[in-house]
Amino acid sequence: MSFDPNDLPEDTRQEMIAQVQVTSVAWKFLRHFYNGDLAAAWKVMHPTLRLCLSQWWVDANRDAIRGEGLDIEVTAEQLSSQAGPQHKLWQHFERVLLRDFSRAYPLDPDRAGIGSLLRVIEMDTELLYVHPDSPEGRLWAPGESLPVYPLVIGLTNGEWKVLNWASDVVPEPGFPPTLSR
Repeated sequence: MSFDPNDLPEDTRQEMIAQVQVTSVAWKFLRHFYNGDLAAAWKVMHPTLRLCLSQWWVDANRDAIRGEGLDIEVTAEQLSSQAGPQHKLWQHFERVLLRDFSRAYPLDPDRAGIGSLLRVIEMDTELLYVHPDSPEGRLWAPGESLPVYPLVIGLTNGEWKVLNWASDVVPEPGFPPTLSR
């Protein structure tokens, strides 16, 4: 017997279609990020996350940035924009961000999986769980547990974007930003 989605109720089919849009953004982000292309990942990241990550890095390097004659708030805003990859400090920002996250949250997108259960945090904001490794045979044994990384997706201007990675918190900009509990 084969599965035919047309046999499902209309509301169930629509929910599945909506969830595919959410998870496809997550996959796009993970593939770009873990292949070392922050500029490409930047395009599918929510503006709030881009700002928070920029503020996090700028705050940690505030003395060096001020030593270059740059304003820390302006620098964070510039890095967080879609034009951020053209900023003169981008290569340093990208190197540190990719290095730190890859070490703290190792993941191979070709082996990872994303949980399919819908978890709503608030209106237009969902929580996904990324499994960095699949269990043997891709089936979970009773009582088996493996690491899992949260990924928050938010709807902005009609598009789903990654709102946070490796935390289930909706981030808040600031110096320092709030990225986790």
